[in-house]
Amino acid sequence: MVFQWVKSNIEAFGGNPSAITIFGQSSGAMGVSFHMLIPYNKGLFQRAIVQSGTVFSSPVLKRSDNQNFMNFLNSKLNCTSSTQFNTSEFVQCLKRKSSAELNGVGSEYLYGVTDTHQAISIAPSIDGELIIADPDVLLSDKNSYAYKFFRSLDYMAGTTNGEASHFLGVLSYLNAVQIININLTDGISNRFLCEKVSQDMAKVYFKSSQKATKALCNKYSYHGNEDKLVQQGILVADMNTDLYFIGPTVKTLKVHENKNTGGKTYQYFFTKTVPGLLSAPVSWFTKAPHGTELAFLFGGSAFNSLPAGQNSFSINDSFKALLMWVFKGKPYNSLSIKNPNSASLPTWEEYGEDKNYLHLDLNITANRDLFQDKMKLILEDIPRIISQPPNPPPPSSACQHSLSLFLPLVAFISYIHNFIF
Repeated sequence: MVFQWVKSNIEAFGGNPSAITIFGQSSGAMGVSFHMLIPYNKGLFQRAIVQSGTVFSSPVLKRSDNQNFMNFLNSKLNCTSSTQFNTSEFVQCLKRKSSAELNGVGSEYLYGVTDTHQAISIAPSIDGELIIADPDVLLSDKNSYAYKFFRSLDYMAGTTNGEASHFLGVLSYLNAVQIININLTDGISNRFLCEKVSQDMAKVYFKSSQKATKALCNKYSYHGNEDKLVQQGILVADMNTDLYFIGPTVKTLKVHENKNTGGKTYQYFFTKTVPGLLSAPVSWFTKAPHGTELAFLFGGSAFNSLPAGQNSFSINDSFKALLMWVFKGKPYNSLSIKNPNSASLPTWEEYGEDKNYLHLDLNITANRDLFQDKMKLILEDIPRIISQPPNPPPPSSACQHSLSLFLPLVAFISYIHNFIF
């Protein structure tokens, strides 16, 4: 209904009803991505921008998951006393609760975790009407309406290089409630990576495969000698960023781009940091945290609390121009944009077979194939390794003994056969 209203009224606000773009960040990006899989939306928007989140970042819940959440709320809020769940009574009870009560219980449900990877507990569910199947299934079927609609849209997706700021927040919380015991201020040990974090990540993304656990441990282990805990901590954070954000984004871009003659495909990678803005709970993490690009997009009050001299960056205008103009068919570098580092901005090529992307910082550069080796590991190598059947167990000693007796007998019979015939 909202999309239909926008389409019907956007022209009155100076917009084009035939060139509507929807966009979102984080869970909003995941929401936008799900809308791209719903054929009922065909014609209601033509372009989508997703910032730090795709359909492959979010779990898709089953009805039983939703029921578990309702049971949790019902228990915590004392909504129904009957042994049988009453939906109408439950809904009326929720309406009587304050926003503070609902937010508190929701947070308790979200943060009731023991794993270092906090999977989203409240997410879209397969209802058979809007979301008819898991996105992996829908986007693997080239004949599905969801696949065709998804690829008919112009699509831009990107991430920051420090998406794991939220992950470090989860570690800080788990420390505070004594579920884990690490000195996060000093960094993260290799042992904690391999014995805890890698296992938790493999549980979420690779069906608890021990092969995946080992591969992640090997790839993200720090082998240097200087500042080991800090450097290892940075690599652990990178693993979370790669698995939860960059990997799913690249996976989605590949599906959208694959010999696509319909919608255009673009990727960006944002690395500009702002001291004091959305900082992580540890001083050694200095990458652009999850959500940083929003401040550059919207500006205004987001910068008001920053120290003098840190509240204005030329990239603000550049990034706004990227988001506003790239899908209108005009090259963003043809616009009048202040950029003290360059007389002209690089051309932003479509994603294509070369996997082109734009690196957004004070110096804006065009590059190809973001984190090629890590994306290959996450999207190709580990899935292939864990899909291989296990090696057959070696023969037991008893079996080997029987075989050693049997082989000479076979040789003797063969010898007699050749001698007689």
